[in-house]
Amino acid sequence: MGLLYQILEISHRATHDEIKAAYRRLAKIYHPDVNPHSSKDRIEHFQKIRQAYDILSSPEQKSLYDEECKKNGLKYQSDFSRDSFSVDDLFAYMSRQFNEESSTNENEPKNGNTATSSYSLKISFVEACLGATKNLVIDGQKRAITIPPGATHKSTLVLDYLEGKRAMVMIYVAPHPSLSRQDQNICLDLPITFSESICGGKVEIPTLYGPVLLRIPPCIKSGTILTLKEKGIPAKKKGDQLVKILITPPKNNTESLQDVLKKWEKENPYNPRINFF
Repeated sequence: MGLLYQILEISHRATHDEIKAAYRRLAKIYHPDVNPHSSKDRIEHFQKIRQAYDILSSPEQKSLYDEECKKNGLKYQSDFSRDSFSVDDLFAYMSRQFNEESSTNENEPKNGNTATSSYSLKISFVEACLGATKNLVIDGQKRAITIPPGATHKSTLVLDYLEGKRAMVMIYVAPHPSLSRQDQNICLDLPITFSESICGGKVEIPTLYGPVLLRIPPCIKSGTILTLKEKGIPAKKKGDQLVKILITPPKNNTESLQDVLKKWEKENPYNPRINFF
């Protein structure tokens, strides 16, 4: 059984639904958002879980990985231990294997085998989420490469572009300055002022589909998550955009501001911790 299956604690015969269920189960244990005080080792293990899921949940990448495991047998087991295993290292290893095979075959199929060459392609976060068509020079010719919606960083596209020739294209996704991804959903941490948290208002925020105005309700709590329906990754069930509110105090906490707040609290006493004990 390949190491990616071991990381997700499933059989290599697992169905797509079983792979998804295994990821969700492990995410509840290791995801940093669920366990904010996780150790560095647990966070690194979750990253492996996430990468393993990204590969095995994609039919094309899973097929490529299964093919390599079958071809190399137990070699993966001897080259990588579970403690030191890196999915990035695995793909580097696979790329070397493909390059060696391509070099040996001089990019020509022999005995019915397929000659494979490796390429890389950098795309933006938005292009990865929504899908895109990019040009890539393969064997001296410019070819249009279709990136499916929801592509992940260091995922791989396998292209059979000519009879007996195959290209393995590793996708590198540039990070977005404020957006991140969680499955089909897009996440945004939104800092707001103390005044905006009390009075409410409208704030312009980025989405995959361009900037939109988000209504902030009055007296909102820090940590509240506002949902923009169907502003996530297009799929059978389109994802949402989850906006987490972060009330951010001013950097210059002047005495005049403190005086105003203390006076207001004195005139309007309340205890947000009344049910703590």
